[in-house]
Order: sequence, then structure tokens, then C-alpha cells
Amino acid sequence: MDFKRIIFIQSLVVFSAYAWADQTIKVAINSAPTDEGQIILALCTQKTFPHEDRCEVRKIVPAKVAKEPIALKAPAAGRYAMLVVNDVNGNNKLDANLIGIPKEPVGVSKNPALRFGPPRFEDVAFDVSDTPQELVIDLKQAGK
Repeated sequence: MDFKRIIFIQSLVVFSAYAWADQTIKVAINSAPTDEGQIILALCTQKTFPHEDRCEVRKIVPAKVAKEPIALKAPAAGRYAMLVVNDVNGNNKLDANLIGIPKEPVGVSKNPALRFGPPRFEDVAFDVSDTPQELVIDLKQAGK
């Protein structure tokens, strides 16, 4: 076998493996306090968490649609955190008061208690591999 043919076959193997990888994440949302507005799902790396507007993947759906799991795809295998916002007023961002406490319901992967400030990435991160997975996230209103 000549060198070009070997490289071609290796390339096919690598690209076909990538094409078969399925980094789909299905997110089921519990405790949605309202059907108003929209739901923002943000898949974040450690670099972009907890700023949902900077995350690698964002998906926005009407809040009424969020009764069923919502699927989104990670750009690559890796370590991520999922941030979910019930954007009640539909302005495409999480509204917060002057000291940074969310005014709108919010949830994070692994459902930590919401205390002062956002949770640490390490406490909410999960690994995305080449198999689909499901998350269940509880929306909570800060201070309640």
C-alpha cells in the first residue's frame, strides 16, 4: 500500500468516528415557576461560566415549550456546566439586581443550593463524551 492510500484510510477512520460521535444533551426542566417569556439554555466551559451570554452554546425556546426535554449539542467532548434561565421578560439575558442576585428563575447542572453568588464551576460541571446524556435541572427563584 502506498503512503497516500494509508493517509487517506486513516483520515476516513478519524472523520467517520467524529461523525458518529453524538454529544447531544437533553435537558428536562423541573419546577418551572412560570410559562411566561422564554427559557435560555447555556452550555458553558470553565472559561465562560457563569455568564450565559458568553457560553459556547446557547439555545432559546419559548417557556411553554420547555415542558418537554430540550436537546442541544455540545461543540466537542469536554467538561461543561449547564445554566438555565427563565427569561420572564424576554430580553435574552438573566436580569439581576444591583448586587448581582438574579431576579429571574435560574438553574444549574447538578442542582446546587443557590447561595451568595454563583456556584463554583467544579461543583456543577459534568463530562460530555460521545454518547447522548440527559440532565434534569430545577429552576429556582433566588432567595426563595
